[in-house]
Amino acid sequence: MKHTGWKVLGDGPSRRIAEFKTNKGDDTMLSYDEAKDDVLRFLKEHIDPFLQRIDELENDDDRVSGALPPFKAWCSNYGTVVTAKTKKRAIELLETTRYSFNLDFNEAGGDWWYHLAHEEAVWIEETDEEGKGTDTYIKPVGRDEANHIIEEHLSPYRTMRLDELLSKVGEEIESTGESSDGTPYKLTTTIRRYEWQPDTIGVIVRLDDELKEGCRVWDSIDRDISELLVLSSVDWKKEGF
Repeated sequence: MKHTGWKVLGDGPSRRIAEFKTNKGDDTMLSYDEAKDDVLRFLKEHIDPFLQRIDELENDDDRVSGALPPFKAWCSNYGTVVTAKTKKRAIELLETTRYSFNLDFNEAGGDWWYHLAHEEAVWIEETDEEGKGTDTYIKPVGRDEANHIIEEHLSPYRTMRLDELLSKVGEEIESTGESSDGTPYKLTTTIRRYEWQPDTIGVIVRLDDELKEGCRVWDSIDRDISELLVLSSVDWKKEGF
C-alpha cells in the first residue's frame, strides 16, 4: 500500500517542498512540518545577512562605520595591528625599534581595520584551536597592568609566616582573570625550594594572556628560611634525638 510524504527539492530561491507517494518505511520522506521548517531555515540563513545590510544602509550605519577613523593602522604578518596617529607613535606603542618596525609592519589597506582605529592601541588577532586567525582582534594585557597583577599576587607571600610558606612548597596554583580591557589571562603561581640553596624558598608568578605575540611576563620573590631551619634543629635536639 502506497503512503505519502514530503521531500525538499531545488536549491537557492527555488528551494521548495512537494508531496510524493512512497512505500511504507521510506525514511527519505518527511512530514509536511519537517520539510517546511527545513526550507524556511535554509532561506532565512541565506536572506538574513542581506536584510541586515539593507537595514544598516537605510539607517546610515555606514556613514559612521565606513568613515575614515582618526588613527592609522599598521599590521604585521603574524597577527599584530597597531593603531596610532603617526608611525613614530606606533613604534613607541610596540616598544620596538624603527628598524624592526619597518621590517615587520606595513600600513594597512582596505577598510577591515577601521573599527580598531578609534584609539591608540596594540591589537592581537585571536586564533582558533588550529592556530588560524579568526579576524577578531583584542588588546593584549598591558605590561604595566600585568606587572601590577603579578605584584598583587606576590604580596601575601612577602609577609607569610615561614612555617606556612614551607608547607606550601611544591604547590602550583593556577587562576584566571580579566584585564581592564576585558582580555582573559591565566596566572600560574609556583612555590619551590631550591636544591642548590635549600634555605631559600622561591615564589614565581607567571601571567599569560595566551594570545599569539601577546603578554607573557613573570616575577618572583625569594624568602630566606634559614632561621626557621635553625629553630627546627634546636627543637629536634631538645627532644633528645
